[in-house]
Amino acid sequence: MDLEQFCNQFEDVFKKEEDIDNVIQEGRVLLSELMGRTDWFQEFLKRIILDASFRQQQKPSRWLNEYLLHRSPSGNFVVLAYIWEPYQIDVIHDHNSWGIIGTLGGRVSERKYRRVDEGTKDGYAKLEEVSHKLVLPGETTFVREMDKGIHRMENLTENAISINVYGKSLRQGYLHYYNFQNKTVSRAYVYPLYRAALAVKTLGFMEGDTAKNVLEDMQNQPIEDLLKNEVELSLVRLNASRE
Repeated sequence: MDLEQFCNQFEDVFKKEEDIDNVIQEGRVLLSELMGRTDWFQEFLKRIILDASFRQQQKPSRWLNEYLLHRSPSGNFVVLAYIWEPYQIDVIHDHNSWGIIGTLGGRVSERKYRRVDEGTKDGYAKLEEVSHKLVLPGETTFVREMDKGIHRMENLTENAISINVYGKSLRQGYLHYYNFQNKTVSRAYVYPLYRAALAVKTLGFMEGDTAKNVLEDMQNQPIEDLLKNEVELSLVRLNASRE
């Protein structure tokens, strides 16, 4: 099976299945078949290296090692590849949709987590590890959306490649990053908003009236709703530090 055959057959799954659990189950079988060969991916890498215009079609992502392989015309799913640096460890994060993850090369491990706090305290999250799995070439794992999809991947070799399939996003603009030891959680924005969101957060930690005035002025500006939310959180943090 090559990439085109995989995408066509995966599209057919959506035509007959409405239950996402069944979609994931059948998708994992198809993804394993796709990863039985690597020639199609080698041809993709050749285009990335030699075709500058093709390379420029790859949109910026929060993950620097991410490559877009296919975007379903129906919007049902997207196929991505990740090339892992030697022994690279991912940050603990959640997902905006369900996903199927397969190892094309190398050895990758996955740790799944669940939140055990109530989720009511800003910036705080207590996690519990619920599983640890080794995903060998040809094998797959999966995640669900939001709090049901918290995990961390790790490359256990010099080089690894994973092929990921994700469904429609239920939440736009950001993911959550978690720190297991410090029991913290933060929003990780998509690339175009990252610099602005980081600037807003930084203002919430700065002393003096200027930071407060800037944040208050931004509340009345025509900015993205996600940034407005960060402005409100930064103002709360700033005011609390002065009490």
